[in-house]
Amino acid sequence: MKAESNMKKYAIKNKSGFTLIETLLSLFIFSILSLIIISVIRMNISIAKHHNYTSDFYVFIDNLESNKLNFEVSDVSSNDLELISNHKKYNLSKYKSMLRFTNENNQGYLPMLDNVVSVQFSNYKNKVLIRVIFDNHQVCQAYLLNKGYK
Repeated sequence: MKAESNMKKYAIKNKSGFTLIETLLSLFIFSILSLIIISVIRMNISIAKHHNYTSDFYVFIDNLESNKLNFEVSDVSSNDLELISNHKKYNLSKYKSMLRFTNENNQGYLPMLDNVVSVQFSNYKNKVLIRVIFDNHQVCQAYLLNKGYK
């Protein structure tokens, strides 16, 4: 009888499983990993909010100067640029928070730049200065070669 009770005590002591310390240690490791993942996600979100629009702007300028589209400037005002391509007139102007192309009757549009706060066009010698301010206060400007306008 005594031998049986000693065997039961021995069997209970040798049972394998997680102890309280092992469980607390695994929770601690899990919480550290969670904090690291959350901080990386927040950092990526903050980087995305501070988007650099320089490359978007220069792709836009490259499209305007493209030989394929063959735009010629016909008229420049401070907030509107009139372009001609293949005997068709197009307007480039800001609408809400985008810079867009429309036809001469303002029907249909093609968005060119998003998150635009202000745009300014000005004529300088044989060039058109395009100055764009984006919603993150970034300012981009470039001279557009003025093929048709004098």
